[in-house]
Amino acid sequence: MLSYCLYDHNLGQLPVVAHQGRLVYIGAFGESLADCQADLDPKGRYQWQEQELPEICLALDQYFSGQAPLALAYDFIKGTDFQQAVWRALAQIPYGQTCSYKELAQALGRPKAVRAVANAVGQNPLSILLPCHRVLAHDGSLGGYRGGLGMKTYLLNLEGTGPKN
Repeated sequence: MLSYCLYDHNLGQLPVVAHQGRLVYIGAFGESLADCQADLDPKGRYQWQEQELPEICLALDQYFSGQAPLALAYDFIKGTDFQQAVWRALAQIPYGQTCSYKELAQALGRPKAVRAVANAVGQNPLSILLPCHRVLAHDGSLGGYRGGLGMKTYLLNLEGTGPKN
Protein backbone atom coordinates (compact mmCIF):
# COMPACT_ATOMS: atom_id res chain seq x y z
CA MET A 1 0.00 0.00 0.00
CA LEU A 2 1.30 3.43 -0.97
CA SER A 3 -0.15 6.42 0.83
CA TYR A 4 -0.11 9.72 -1.00
CA CYS A 5 -1.13 13.33 -0.68
CA LEU A 6 -0.72 16.45 -2.73
CA TYR A 7 1.24 18.99 -0.71
CA ASP A 8 -0.14 22.49 -1.32
CA HIS A 9 2.29 25.38 -1.66
CA ASN A 10 2.02 28.76 -3.35
CA LEU A 11 4.23 27.27 -6.11
CA GLY A 12 1.62 24.57 -6.77
CA GLN A 13 0.97 21.02 -5.65
CA LEU A 14 3.73 18.55 -4.93
CA PRO A 15 2.95 14.81 -4.93
CA VAL A 16 4.21 13.07 -1.79
CA VAL A 17 4.14 9.28 -1.32
CA ALA A 18 4.90 7.09 1.70
CA HIS A 19 5.19 3.33 2.15
CA GLN A 20 4.84 1.84 5.62
CA GLY A 21 5.33 5.27 7.20
CA ARG A 22 8.53 6.06 5.29
CA LEU A 23 8.74 8.65 2.54
CA VAL A 24 9.41 7.09 -0.87
CA TYR A 25 8.63 9.91 -3.30
CA ILE A 26 8.51 13.66 -3.54
CA GLY A 27 7.66 14.74 -7.04
CA ALA A 28 7.98 18.02 -8.86
CA PHE A 29 5.58 20.91 -8.54
CA GLY A 30 2.80 20.51 -11.07
CA GLU A 31 3.40 16.78 -11.50
CA SER A 32 0.13 14.87 -11.70
CA LEU A 33 -0.68 11.82 -9.64
CA ALA A 34 -0.72 9.79 -12.88
CA ASP A 35 2.84 10.97 -13.65
CA CYS A 36 3.87 10.05 -10.12
CA GLN A 37 2.35 6.58 -10.42
CA ALA A 38 4.00 6.02 -13.80
CA ASP A 39 7.38 6.97 -12.37
CA LEU A 40 7.18 5.19 -9.03
CA ASP A 41 4.96 2.20 -9.79
CA PRO A 42 4.95 1.61 -13.57
CA LYS A 43 3.83 -2.02 -13.24
CA GLY A 44 0.97 -1.23 -10.87
CA ARG A 45 2.25 -3.44 -8.05
CA TYR A 46 0.92 -1.26 -5.26
CA GLN A 47 -2.49 -0.14 -4.12
CA TRP A 48 -2.64 3.65 -3.79
CA GLN A 49 -4.56 5.35 -1.01
CA GLU A 50 -5.00 9.07 -0.50
CA GLN A 51 -4.10 9.88 3.08
CA GLU A 52 -3.01 12.86 5.10
CA LEU A 53 0.73 12.78 5.76
CA PRO A 54 1.01 15.50 8.41
CA GLU A 55 4.60 14.84 9.54
CA ILE A 56 5.86 15.04 5.98
CA CYS A 57 3.81 18.13 5.16
CA LEU A 58 5.01 19.86 8.34
CA ALA A 59 8.63 19.13 7.41
CA LEU A 60 8.00 20.56 3.93
CA ASP A 61 6.37 23.64 5.49
CA GLN A 62 9.45 24.13 7.66
CA TYR A 63 11.81 23.67 4.73
CA PHE A 64 9.97 26.13 2.49
CA SER A 65 9.83 28.71 5.26
CA GLY A 66 13.60 28.40 5.69
CA GLN A 67 13.26 27.14 9.28
CA ALA A 68 15.03 23.79 9.02
CA PRO A 69 16.31 21.18 6.61
CA LEU A 70 14.11 18.13 6.18
CA ALA A 71 14.66 15.24 8.59
CA LEU A 72 12.37 12.40 7.57
CA ALA A 73 12.62 8.63 7.40
CA TYR A 74 12.79 7.48 3.79
CA ASP A 75 13.18 4.33 1.77
CA PHE A 76 13.60 3.35 -1.87
CA ILE A 77 11.10 1.18 -3.70
CA LYS A 78 12.72 1.77 -7.10
CA GLY A 79 16.18 2.22 -8.56
CA THR A 80 19.27 0.14 -9.18
CA ASP A 81 21.92 -0.34 -6.51
CA PHE A 82 24.04 2.31 -8.25
CA GLN A 83 21.17 4.82 -8.41
CA GLN A 84 20.36 4.25 -4.74
CA ALA A 85 24.02 4.78 -3.81
CA VAL A 86 23.95 8.10 -5.68
CA TRP A 87 20.70 9.09 -3.98
CA ARG A 88 22.12 8.27 -0.55
CA ALA A 89 25.18 10.38 -1.40
CA LEU A 90 22.87 13.34 -2.10
CA ALA A 91 21.81 13.24 1.54
CA GLN A 92 25.42 14.00 2.52
CA ILE A 93 25.46 17.40 0.79
CA PRO A 94 24.96 19.88 3.64
CA TYR A 95 22.16 22.42 3.63
CA GLY A 96 23.37 25.65 2.07
CA GLN A 97 26.23 24.00 0.16
CA THR A 98 26.62 22.66 -3.35
CA CYS A 99 28.88 20.21 -5.15
CA SER A 100 29.49 19.23 -8.75
CA TYR A 101 28.48 16.01 -10.47
CA LYS A 102 32.21 15.27 -10.74
CA GLU A 103 32.72 15.74 -6.98
CA LEU A 104 29.74 13.49 -6.30
CA ALA A 105 31.18 10.79 -8.59
CA GLN A 106 34.53 11.06 -6.79
CA ALA A 107 32.84 10.81 -3.38
CA LEU A 108 31.23 7.57 -4.58
CA GLY A 109 34.62 6.20 -5.63
CA ARG A 110 33.54 6.30 -9.28
CA PRO A 111 35.44 9.31 -10.68
CA LYS A 112 34.90 8.30 -14.33
CA ALA A 113 31.16 7.79 -13.89
CA VAL A 114 30.18 11.47 -13.97
CA ARG A 115 27.51 11.02 -16.67
CA ALA A 116 26.05 7.96 -14.94
CA VAL A 117 25.97 9.90 -11.66
CA ALA A 118 24.27 12.84 -13.38
CA ASN A 119 21.69 10.48 -14.88
CA ALA A 120 21.01 8.90 -11.47
CA VAL A 121 20.68 12.35 -9.88
CA GLY A 122 18.05 13.14 -12.51
CA GLN A 123 16.08 10.03 -11.50
CA ASN A 124 16.04 10.92 -7.79
CA PRO A 125 12.59 9.97 -6.41
CA LEU A 126 12.96 12.16 -3.31
CA SER A 127 13.62 15.62 -4.67
CA ILE A 128 14.12 18.27 -2.01
CA LEU A 129 14.68 15.66 0.74
CA LEU A 130 17.66 14.16 -1.11
CA PRO A 131 18.86 17.50 -2.43
CA CYS A 132 19.66 16.94 -6.09
CA HIS A 133 19.17 20.69 -6.56
CA ARG A 134 22.50 21.17 -4.71
CA VAL A 135 24.43 19.44 -7.51
CA LEU A 136 25.84 21.75 -10.16
CA ALA A 137 27.86 21.37 -13.34
CA HIS A 138 31.65 21.45 -12.94
CA ASP A 139 31.75 25.08 -14.13
CA GLY A 140 29.24 26.15 -11.49
CA SER A 141 26.31 26.42 -13.91
CA LEU A 142 23.01 24.93 -12.86
CA GLY A 143 23.01 21.83 -15.04
CA GLY A 144 19.56 20.23 -15.11
CA TYR A 145 16.70 19.67 -12.71
CA ARG A 146 13.53 17.60 -13.03
CA GLY A 147 11.43 20.45 -11.67
CA GLY A 148 12.99 22.95 -14.09
CA LEU A 149 15.87 25.36 -13.70
CA GLY A 150 13.60 28.04 -12.25
CA MET A 151 12.72 25.70 -9.38
CA LYS A 152 16.36 24.71 -8.90
CA THR A 153 17.26 28.39 -8.64
CA TYR A 154 14.39 28.95 -6.21
CA LEU A 155 15.56 26.13 -3.93
CA LEU A 156 19.20 27.26 -4.05
CA ASN A 157 18.15 30.82 -3.23
CA LEU A 158 16.01 29.53 -0.36
CA GLU A 159 19.13 27.86 1.05
CA GLY A 160 21.31 30.92 0.41
CA THR A 161 23.41 29.32 -2.33
CA GLY A 162 21.67 30.64 -5.43
CA PRO A 163 23.47 31.79 -8.54
CA LYS A 164 25.21 35.12 -8.20
CA ASN A 165 24.31 37.55 -10.98
